[in-house]
Amino acid sequence: MRLLLILGLAVISSSHAAAEVKITWTPEEYDPAPTLESSIPKADLIMPIPCGGAMALMRIDTEARADDPLDDQRFRMGAPDIARAPYQYTRNAYIRGAFPNKDTNTTHYFLGRYEVTHSQYKAVMAWAQDKDCPERNPDEGDLPITNISWFDAQLFTANLSEWSRANLPDLIPRTEGKMGFYRLPSEAEWEYAARGGRTAGDTAAFNARRFPMDGPLKEYAWYEGRVSSRGEIQYFGGLKPNPLGLYDIYGNAEEMVFELFTLNSGGRRHGQFGGFVARGGSFASKSSEIGSATRSEYPFYQIGQAPPVRFGKIGMRVALANFILSSDRVIHAVEDAWERELDPADKDDPRALISRMVEEELELSKRSELESVQSALVNALREGEEATALAMQRAVFSGAAILRAMKNQRARGRNVQQRVAWAENEAIQLQKELEEARARSASEGVLKTYRETIESTSDTLVAAQRRLSDINRDLEIDGTNYVATLEAVYVSSTQETLRREADLLLVEMDRTDQLPMVEPVEQFVALVEAYRENPSMTRSEILAFGAE
Repeated sequence: MRLLLILGLAVISSSHAAAEVKITWTPEEYDPAPTLESSIPKADLIMPIPCGGAMALMRIDTEARADDPLDDQRFRMGAPDIARAPYQYTRNAYIRGAFPNKDTNTTHYFLGRYEVTHSQYKAVMAWAQDKDCPERNPDEGDLPITNISWFDAQLFTANLSEWSRANLPDLIPRTEGKMGFYRLPSEAEWEYAARGGRTAGDTAAFNARRFPMDGPLKEYAWYEGRVSSRGEIQYFGGLKPNPLGLYDIYGNAEEMVFELFTLNSGGRRHGQFGGFVARGGSFASKSSEIGSATRSEYPFYQIGQAPPVRFGKIGMRVALANFILSSDRVIHAVEDAWERELDPADKDDPRALISRMVEEELELSKRSELESVQSALVNALREGEEATALAMQRAVFSGAAILRAMKNQRARGRNVQQRVAWAENEAIQLQKELEEARARSASEGVLKTYRETIESTSDTLVAAQRRLSDINRDLEIDGTNYVATLEAVYVSSTQETLRREADLLLVEMDRTDQLPMVEPVEQFVALVEAYRENPSMTRSEILAFGAE
């Protein structure tokens, strides 16, 4: 496939089909940010829509492995706010992209860079209703679309998908050869992207109430008050983006998502499903209400009336995703992965034991009970494996941190040792000069100066020796912890698991700009592998490994 953008003309060519879709809108009408500031990159994906329009989308990367269809990335949703605990308290959530990144073996999905505008909404719905393209209204067209129901939003994404799949079959991202489609984002997709995804920085930054900001909230979000929205919805893309390049993810139009509303019950989703969910707050929200965890429930229908609910503060942002079981290969891979979970090669594994019990049980009621136990066991073991993997990464990081600290201590020790040697030599030389001065009957003033200088040098020597002693004591303590950490990692890992978790840790170091830790991590892992080959290494040999 090849895509050329020449004077607004998207030329899509392939061996199967050819079509021309003319984009007549200016970039200001679908991706204004790069036109307002040249340093801002264009959107990751520009997709044509009916009536010569276009829509800008950003690629949202996840850490889920593309080659394992059951792999997903765990992250924390919500906020530790007791006052809002029933609605948005923290809980584990999981994310995986629909599209593979072949170069990194990870996955991604796409999310609208901006909230859907009036112009985009009307263009798609005009095509769906077989009407002429609407005239552009500059006063309204660049405002986020609001006053639509959740059902309207679903219909919009369905119409946009149908038009795109009919007119842009070679431009829509694919998985296993199957075209993707538009829909509202899930809550997990929305919140993961709102927090900044893999670009947010360290874990603390990702879990913070708001994504990292280089300035006050009013530079990133439209909310209630005279310093911000002044009670009115604002044109799209006028403020700063979040770390993923998404605009108005906080405030302006509150954004509908795909799921139904549920409460938080003790850190998990409650079992009752209610109305639809809107995320991020709006131009009418207080600044204190704006954040990544902000979510609200709205009824589908007006209370006591027939029509569906439509609010002037609620709009939407689209996601571009795909099916899960997109090919026979994926179906077989999923089934194989589950089979490995339920019936591992190690027949002493409890999963294998309960699988045999389920298979051999003939009484349906007991078989059903065993299957429930089997499901709970698999989930518990998987959570345990995730915790073990995280602990392994932390242990490797600790070992690397101790190694780095010891290297810094050794460097300081060498500097202090040089100071000790200098002070010792200086004291000897000064004492010699003092004796010579006495021999030639130097004045009392000269002798006094020598004595004072010798005393000062002696004080410097004592302080340096004390500092060197402290450094050696710290090195002894660090050395003990280092050896203990090495042995713990060695005992709790195999070569394969260590390499896998170390690689994930290195990705995290690169993502969070902790590049000085990369070399210590690699050196510590090399030490563990050397120790695996020779567990009889002495303490001295361990501490000398990669010391310089």
